[in-house]
Amino acid sequence: MHAARGQDEEAAAALHEALAIAVRLDLTSLAAAASRELGHVEFLQGRYWRAAGWLARGEALAGENAAERGRLGSIQGSVLSDTAQYAAAVERLRKARRLSALAGDWRQASYTLSMLGRAHLLCGELGAAATALDEALELARRENWLAFTPWPDALRADVDLARGDLDAAAERYEHAFALGCHPADPCWEGIAARGIGLVAASRGQPQKALEWLREARRRAARLPDAYLWVKAYTLDALCSIGVAHEVPAAPTWVEELAELAGRTGMRELVARAYAHRARLGAASALTTAWLLAARIDNPALSASLTSRLPLA
Repeated sequence: MHAARGQDEEAAAALHEALAIAVRLDLTSLAAAASRELGHVEFLQGRYWRAAGWLARGEALAGENAAERGRLGSIQGSVLSDTAQYAAAVERLRKARRLSALAGDWRQASYTLSMLGRAHLLCGELGAAATALDEALELARRENWLAFTPWPDALRADVDLARGDLDAAAERYEHAFALGCHPADPCWEGIAARGIGLVAASRGQPQKALEWLREARRRAARLPDAYLWVKAYTLDALCSIGVAHEVPAAPTWVEELAELAGRTGMRELVARAYAHRARLGAASALTTAWLLAARIDNPALSASLTSRLPLA
């Protein structure tokens, strides 16, 4: 399932069988792990309600196993972040990171820190995001987990981009993209290519930006079980640049984003889709975006709706 080769359905079948055997033999720690991995499959596909059910079952089975509780909490926090429940996400991810550290599970701690950094990034809390992502990268390198580093590296580049440091952002994105291509991971490739496109847009190169963002979208969706949030995040950036430069395909991209985010419950990206519609001239769309944003505790989202600049 974790090999980035589009085999999650086969993995899920094996996990269901493992869970049934573990329950029959009263192997609670293995049953918790199987439940957690089944929750992870659903999380990647944006089926958050199903993910929450599997993760709750895993939590009930995990008992006092700190390592397992840390793994479960990391995915739970990521689900909360994907669905724009940021305060709860940060709390859950911090707790999960502490549990993983307690268990000496440093690779898991690195992953959890990357998701914590992402939650801070999406809320515009750049200092906290940089701290978490730098620690995630430090732990991954210490553990010789180089295959994972493109993910936190690309998110850390998002921080550089938000701070206006284009050279640092470009270097990080390009490094993340090169490393992400080695295991052919669609998520790593997609999010790094997205960033390269946004740097080009910031440097006044819209055509190059659109080429990279289209490529990012293609790569992020290359496998049927790739992380769906990355596809939506990349599509949002493509919409932003496409709308700003009046690309004929932009309305189609916006509708695709609205459908994807609405179907899965990615609430912030739904609001951003309506903001894109407003920039395309839909009279009532901005009001809807504001109503949706009012239910999300994220000042960065409200600021982006106020700005007349393209959404970043």
